[in-house]
Amino acid sequence: IYDWIFAKGIFEFASEQITDETDQINLIVDKAFVRIGNKDAVPLFLKAGYYTSPFGNFDSMHIEDPLTLTAFEVTGEGVEVFYDGGESFLAQIFVFRGTRDPTIRQFRGEKPEKQRQEWRLGGGLSHTTEISDDLKLKTELYLTNSIYSAGDLINLVPFRDGRLGGSAKMGIEFGDYSASAQYVTAFETVTFVEDDESSTSTPAALAVELVASHEFENFTGFLAPGYSRTWGLANIVPEHQVLVTAGIELESLELSFEYGHQWDYISEDDGRRHAHFITAQMTYTW
Repeated sequence: IYDWIFAKGIFEFASEQITDETDQINLIVDKAFVRIGNKDAVPLFLKAGYYTSPFGNFDSMHIEDPLTLTAFEVTGEGVEVFYDGGESFLAQIFVFRGTRDPTIRQFRGEKPEKQRQEWRLGGGLSHTTEISDDLKLKTELYLTNSIYSAGDLINLVPFRDGRLGGSAKMGIEFGDYSASAQYVTAFETVTFVEDDESSTSTPAALAVELVASHEFENFTGFLAPGYSRTWGLANIVPEHQVLVTAGIELESLELSFEYGHQWDYISEDDGRRHAHFITAQMTYTW
């Protein structure tokens, strides 16, 4: 729109069956937000609207999200303010209100009331230390008052219970190689309720990723294996996940292939179920 303003919206029309003979067309919001700021002129910028935001930051080469993102990201109305201190420092404060229902308009019938969580407030700091030309260390810390205002957790936590949570990430970069690890955890236990059954736990998630890249004559190639796991999130996300991603980057084209394997929590009825998947992704920039 302007040098200082960027807007993005993604919407989806979806048909919902009301009765055997009646369908209802809904307009679903995937994301709709505006970003205001110009980092070249002022280090502060703002992002506001309806979108999905992770808790903590995890820059990943994978196509599928690590379980730290899947478990604790929040979708809803939000406002984030960033202070960008260049390559060495980034600060963020945020306010989010998660919602279970992304429908903004129904073309027939009455719109059901949205079920919302309490406000998620928090912030974080990211600092990069350059030890030498080839060696960098990166540390990130985030805190929030409402770690359960996230993803499918919204549907299982009664009384819109939030609870304190934190995220810590450490990363090291040495030339063409890098490694990072992120740990996200609640600081208080909570009772999940599903189908009149309840369970108490203190959810947490861990993700580790390694990246090796190399510049060839006409392209850059990379290989990124990763592992993530969760605790106390049965029937919500997998317990274990392994991803192996490989790709090439050209001047305006990026092509990636990924193999993934997920293991669910052990169930008394089904044992431990697992799944394999293969994903390909092509990105063209012009």
